[in-house]
Amino acid sequence: MRILAGVDRSDEAFAALEQIGLHYRPDDVVLVHAVAQAAKLQENVEFRP
Repeated sequence: MRILAGVDRSDEAFAALEQIGLHYRPDDVVLVHAVAQAAKLQENVEFRP
């Protein structure tokens, strides 16, 4: 199972991620974090981990 989770830097978000591990046994967890000032970026910007 793959899980996609939208997160921010709050304690609640980290607690929710812990709950995912307790309730499910995912093969993969993808974390999505929004960039607050994305409107200021130029087009064709590529983010890599």
